[in-house]
Amino acid sequence: MEIIKLQLDDENTLYNPFDDELLSDDVRSYLIDRVSLIEHDVSLKIICEKPIDEERFRKVLRFALEEREKQLLDEGKRNFIHQLIMLAIGVVCLMLWLVLSAKEDNVRVQILSILASFAVWEAANVWLVDTPDNSRHLLHVKKLRSADVIFEYGKKDDVLNLDQYEE
Repeated sequence: MEIIKLQLDDENTLYNPFDDELLSDDVRSYLIDRVSLIEHDVSLKIICEKPIDEERFRKVLRFALEEREKQLLDEGKRNFIHQLIMLAIGVVCLMLWLVLSAKEDNVRVQILSILASFAVWEAANVWLVDTPDNSRHLLHVKKLRSADVIFEYGKKDDVLNLDQYEE
């Protein structure tokens, strides 16, 4: 198990400056970026000079990660719908191109060919690039949601020597 350390001077650093019931965007981004580099289970260690409201932080973290998970699931649904629509447009344009190319050869037929190619390529791009990225981000958020949160308090000089905690 690997530990992600978050060292703070002040509890307010954890929260959004405009709404203290939300996790700071910087903290959330940092945590998700760090968990993306770790292949196995993680723990989150919050290191602060003064005691903080641990239950409040756990609640805000849980809410932030649930919201991010909902966003990623919604994005996955939108990607799937986008993929289906582009594939349908591509198939229809391709069928029209096949029918019209046998009868006439003009600019409109070539435009249909280009539209069909673009739509099919866009559907493939969503399937091959966007969907795996979204799934990977969703796994990172779920891994962070299941992480143990450990709090440690003390002077900064005392907590800088954290080699004893790394395994």
